[in-house]
Amino acid sequence: MLASLGLWHAGPALADGLLWQVRDRDGAVCGHLFGTLHLCDRGCFPLPQSVLSAFDEAGMLVLELDPQAPGLGEALSAAGRLPPGQRLDRLLPAGDADRLAQALEVVGIDPSPMQGMRPWLAGTVLAVAAASRAGFDARFGVEPWLAERARKRGIGLVPLETVERQIAALSGSGLAAQVESLRQTVDMIIDDEVRDYFERIRDAWRTGDADALLSLMNEGADPSLMAPMTEAVIHRRNREMADRIAGFGCGPSPYFAAVGGAHFGGEFSLVRELERAGRVVVQIP
Repeated sequence: MLASLGLWHAGPALADGLLWQVRDRDGAVCGHLFGTLHLCDRGCFPLPQSVLSAFDEAGMLVLELDPQAPGLGEALSAAGRLPPGQRLDRLLPAGDADRLAQALEVVGIDPSPMQGMRPWLAGTVLAVAAASRAGFDARFGVEPWLAERARKRGIGLVPLETVERQIAALSGSGLAAQVESLRQTVDMIIDDEVRDYFERIRDAWRTGDADALLSLMNEGADPSLMAPMTEAVIHRRNREMADRIAGFGCGPSPYFAAVGGAHFGGEFSLVRELERAGRVVVQIP
């Protein structure tokens, strides 16, 4: 699918540092973990041969969510709608509503529908639109490419989460964190820093720097305000996903689990949580 867009003519991606083999304590291979990017440009392809080889050995692809999960857009829209009578700009601190309007104009989004969105959904819509204008798009994300390749190979695709669980993570960090995250995106757009930001994310991914990927999530935001979001979106989900992956066991057909690269950074990374769940996780150099 992405080959038709010319991705295979780009420079090679170098994200070998985000590839791990998972074993049980007796040494049996259970599968592989790979850190991905949900939004990227042509610089994410082709994937390294070590990653492709690990994937081609797998009998099951494991993703956070099936990219073709039915009803995802509708569920996001319903969950992210403000109650009747509320408006997004009235939830924002003084001055932030005007800056939001300015950012929406830059990106080319109609402000009227945005006023009915909760801050977490407004921030998501704005960030995706801004990234797309800078050339970073879900079309170039690693997961859709893997999902398409899995379907062509005829192997199963197993999601780690439901749509409802992802929505709960996005919405469960509290109003202050959501507003701060939205402000972070607005500032980046107004200051014309979007392309540079996503290029640095891509470059950190290409060099396998998961700690940098995690840090970049909150760059330009107040760490104390963003802490609940990091806990809800990263740490808590890492614990849940590690338990789910450990539950797949170590049978004759290994899995290939591809999860966003930021989940592999920090003290509470997916690797650390999987080790706490009883697995031996070895980085592939």
